[in-house]
Amino acid sequence: MKKTLLILGLACLMLSLFLIQPTNAAIFKWTKVGNLRAKISDDTDQDQISGSRHCYYYYDNFSYYGIYNGGWYFASKNWTAEDGTVWPVRAVGPATDGVNPDHIFAVPDHEEITIRQYRRDTPPTIIVDNNYVNDPFPLTGDEVNPDKITGTADVMIESWTNTTMGVTIHQKVYAWGQKNHDDYVIYDLTFINTGNTDLDDEIELPNQTLEDAYLMFAYNLIGANWSGPWYSTYGERVGDSTRMMYAYPNRTSGATYDNTGNVDLSTGFIDTPVHIGHAFLHVDKSVSDHTDDWAQPHMTGVQTAELRWVKYGPEQATPLELDNLYKVMKEGLDWYDGSGYQTTNVLADYHSPRMDELGLKFPDDATWWNWLALTLQSVGPYTLAPNDSFRVVTALVYGSIDRQTGWDVGNAWLNGSATWDGDDNLPQPYVDYPDLMDNDNDEAKDQWVFSGRDSLFRNVWAAQWAVQNNYEVPVPPPAPSVEVLGQADKIVVSWGEESETVSDFAGYRVYRAILTPDTTYTKIFECGEGTGNELTHVYNDTTAARGLAYYYYVTAFDNGTDNGVDAFGKKESLESGRYLNMTTRATHLARPPGNKLDDIVIVPNPFNLSAKYNQFGAESEQDKLMFYNIPAVCTIKIFTESGDLVRTIEHDDGSGDEPFRVPTEQEVYMTSETGQILVSGLYIAYFETPDGKSTYKKFIIIR
Repeated sequence: MKKTLLILGLACLMLSLFLIQPTNAAIFKWTKVGNLRAKISDDTDQDQISGSRHCYYYYDNFSYYGIYNGGWYFASKNWTAEDGTVWPVRAVGPATDGVNPDHIFAVPDHEEITIRQYRRDTPPTIIVDNNYVNDPFPLTGDEVNPDKITGTADVMIESWTNTTMGVTIHQKVYAWGQKNHDDYVIYDLTFINTGNTDLDDEIELPNQTLEDAYLMFAYNLIGANWSGPWYSTYGERVGDSTRMMYAYPNRTSGATYDNTGNVDLSTGFIDTPVHIGHAFLHVDKSVSDHTDDWAQPHMTGVQTAELRWVKYGPEQATPLELDNLYKVMKEGLDWYDGSGYQTTNVLADYHSPRMDELGLKFPDDATWWNWLALTLQSVGPYTLAPNDSFRVVTALVYGSIDRQTGWDVGNAWLNGSATWDGDDNLPQPYVDYPDLMDNDNDEAKDQWVFSGRDSLFRNVWAAQWAVQNNYEVPVPPPAPSVEVLGQADKIVVSWGEESETVSDFAGYRVYRAILTPDTTYTKIFECGEGTGNELTHVYNDTTAARGLAYYYYVTAFDNGTDNGVDAFGKKESLESGRYLNMTTRATHLARPPGNKLDDIVIVPNPFNLSAKYNQFGAESEQDKLMFYNIPAVCTIKIFTESGDLVRTIEHDDGSGDEPFRVPTEQEVYMTSETGQILVSGLYIAYFETPDGKSTYKKFIIIR
């Protein structure tokens, strides 16, 4: 018995030791002000374990990650450790597979806070049917302090990180909700040779000079196509106007139809037409010359995401792997994969050929392909004496057709009627292999999908302009707080006066979406200067229909007199960002209760699965069945025809409407108490009031 207990005890000890191995305990802040949301960690981590899936875009209602993972790597030659050991190559950085918390440390400030979020304006309050739905603010490290923000960003997130190489990273991340600048997030990074290799104030390497140092970024831009997108490069050639590696959709090898953009065959929606880029906006020429070096990045290329000495942290790499990593930073990929280099009209010597210009039909035709690919971009070399630094500014940028176009073109393609009469947008693989498109209908759809490239480049240019103008982007009035309340005959939308503090304030606009918050919003009301309506702070939406879900946001707009010229040469009126006060909780008309039990109606009846999208009109409200004209308070019990109880619903909100659903955030409709979907058949709804009055109604489900 004692032997058994000893064995069990040792097993438990080994398991506990395994479970408490160092893990990343990074603290995150989110940039939730524009079309692109990014998850920012205090230790700069973007890996596939804790920092991954860190970029989400409005196109899919922020549902799918666009960046599977990312990482950066800093390496130099002849690095000398505190004990005198000389490393021919030494490297550090949060790799795509994970950060090593023994080598990268988020530095706490005087209040023991490792990451700060500064807002230009107080985030608005959002209330729907007496429920607060806005994110809590402030949390630890949050404050409204525009004086801390360089320029006019809606949010700036800041942190400091030390590394065991003695390199300290100062991270500033900027995001805007303004319409010309809401599709990118900027990362402003300064690398400083402080010599501090840990978290105390002592300088362990006061005399270390970092020789021939390079910085490399790696990104898995999976969101453009989850089976592996095309990658391309721009900016490495003379005459290019921006510097970026980017990904875009492809037709998947083995697909039996043209699935470019991933059209949902049940709804017609084009799921993933997005183009995603990692762009360089500024790279210091040297530690003494902080002007932008247009010849950087030094190298670019694409390789498998399973490249071991890129995927895993450089701190655990063998000497040979460290040498390989450094060699890629310095000499590009040709020595490793034989890809060659571009030789004409290029700004630097180590740019691999653009992946989509290699003559491949599908991305996975590449000889090195293994699951997915990474973009690789390095800058350097730099020699950093003690306390020297260099600055690199990059951006993650998205571009796409808008959601309504995704619906319209996708449905036209399903019906065989897609058309295109614009300029030719087809990328090189589609020129080389026209059979990637089966017919003119396919080509029209693909032309629309690839028009997103123009949006991507427009957004990169806006980000570059913002950096060149020291982040002084024209800004609209602050967004007002919003309250939405469903009533019996209308939905009341009201808002605060916070926006009226700016001198060129002009008025307000109310936008509404029906059924789901990711549908296209329509302007339903405006007031103030130039609108024909007097300034007000309330709007009664009397056009709302019974049983449908509604979502709103309210913008404040200015007359533009105080705005400077923006990135595209225009001085214009601006609106506050839509995501600053968008309601994410549905509101409905709260119809008055019925007077008689005999007036109760079940809609639709019968319920037909094949027509579910035509009943309450949206995928998010499919399988929705409503009980109308019911008492203010009653118990509803659903039975099968044989008398088995399916579900009990307690109706107590005082209205005359109640949906048959599981009351969860996802609003899963028409299931039993145990979560089983109801099968075809006849069902009985039994209604009972607190005073004992009762009735029943029958309804049919057809699946």
